[in-house]
Amino acid sequence: MEFVELIEAEYAQYFSNHPKANFWQSIEMANMRKQNNWQVAYVGVKQNQSLVAAAPLYSQAVYRGYRVFMILRGFLMDYDDEDLLCFFFEHLKKYLYAHKCLFVRMDPYVEYQPHTPDGGVIEGAWKNDHLIEIFQRYGFEHQGFRTKNDNNYEPRWMSVISLEGKDETAVLKQMHGQTRRNIKFVERNGIKTRELAYDEMDRLYTLVNMTGDRKHFENPTLAYYQSFYTAFKEHKIALYAYLDTQDFYDRNRNELINLQKKEEMLKQRIQDQPLTDKNKHKWETLQKEIQIAQTNVAQAQELIKEHGAEIPLAAGLFVSYPSEIIYLFGGSDDRYKHFRGGYAIQWEMIKAALQAKVPRYNFYGISGTFTEDSEDYGVFLFKQRLGADVIELLGDFKCVCAPKIYRQYTMLHRLKDKLQKR
Repeated sequence: MEFVELIEAEYAQYFSNHPKANFWQSIEMANMRKQNNWQVAYVGVKQNQSLVAAAPLYSQAVYRGYRVFMILRGFLMDYDDEDLLCFFFEHLKKYLYAHKCLFVRMDPYVEYQPHTPDGGVIEGAWKNDHLIEIFQRYGFEHQGFRTKNDNNYEPRWMSVISLEGKDETAVLKQMHGQTRRNIKFVERNGIKTRELAYDEMDRLYTLVNMTGDRKHFENPTLAYYQSFYTAFKEHKIALYAYLDTQDFYDRNRNELINLQKKEEMLKQRIQDQPLTDKNKHKWETLQKEIQIAQTNVAQAQELIKEHGAEIPLAAGLFVSYPSEIIYLFGGSDDRYKHFRGGYAIQWEMIKAALQAKVPRYNFYGISGTFTEDSEDYGVFLFKQRLGADVIELLGDFKCVCAPKIYRQYTMLHRLKDKLQKR
């Protein structure tokens, strides 16, 4: 085996053919990082002239010529091949020392242990503790089994729907009953979706901010969404759900007309024959349906008058690669939550994943705490009821390559933080 530095084209070809390639390790992510003053280098391992492992290394100069390195979501390789993994670590450490690494952080995209859909640990199941032991053997200290959201790290917990071998019917079947009803509501009421263009990123920004403000999340800037849109090209999808007010009016007006026709027919039937319990029940049900339709028609008229042709409901930002589709950001206008715009977004993207034969749909981050008082319990339930399983990743690792300089660096950082808080 041979440890090598790669040109971008070599890495890109390896990435495109790897079954577990994800967007953190993509050329698109590398280009976006470069815009934020990160340097990118590609390293790998060749065996018999073929690449068998690779990773992008991101670095920035931070102190006295030393650099901080990041290995986003770890290496692209077979982690079950212990000899390969150890060889990679051994030569990676030499590379980092040679390039004045102060410290390096890594968060492998590897599952730690399986869980039930409600977040419970499956007793007696496998754990990847041996991988943690190998990483620590090479100086990569495990940073703990973190729960809760932390903006300084990528999520350690995810909600994922496995789509392999499934169709729409099978995916709907594994959803919660209320979720299926919400999707039917969306389809019945003509809640529409479309992709947003670059000059419409402000719509995404506004809707995500609405949710962030409600839930006290820190949200990216409009410039970030615009940069993301440009960097990820055909791999990004910015999806927007909205209410077509005229269509909503037409649907409910037609429904009302049809119900009124049924009312007349039933009225005639009741007049011509004795009133039965069955006909009485039909009449009462019909009156309720007519009342709902009348309310919807009146509401539609008011919405047209107040908002015009379109009401923004929800938006989401996704990345799509052959291994998975990931839901990165999303938000909605809480004033119109009864139109279920969020369900329109998710169902449309799940159908797109099925059509493209992408094996899994990733709702991405959850906190990893599953009690009703947890910070994101409502978000977790939303994802779980769409049929998602809980995935727990291995966690974060840190390797300090220059301990003496690192102590100076951290001391100065603590001092700086104290001064800024005064």
